[in-house]
Amino acid sequence: MNQAMPPEARALRDRVEAAIARELARCERQMTPGEWDECSAWVTEYVVAAAREYVGQRSSRLLNLGPV
Repeated sequence: MNQAMPPEARALRDRVEAAIARELARCERQMTPGEWDECSAWVTEYVVAAAREYVGQRSSRLLNLGPV
């Protein structure tokens, strides 16, 4: 089943992906190249997890499902 993504979902996805990219760039700027090499994997994992939590909470509020 290959359905097109609704425009609202696509807009949210694009917004979250841009926020992740901005946050990773901000973190990288604040570290030395060696620190970034050492920490980039867990920083990326943390930022993506935070974005997923945000999307879940936002979706829950929009659908009036209560707290996640």
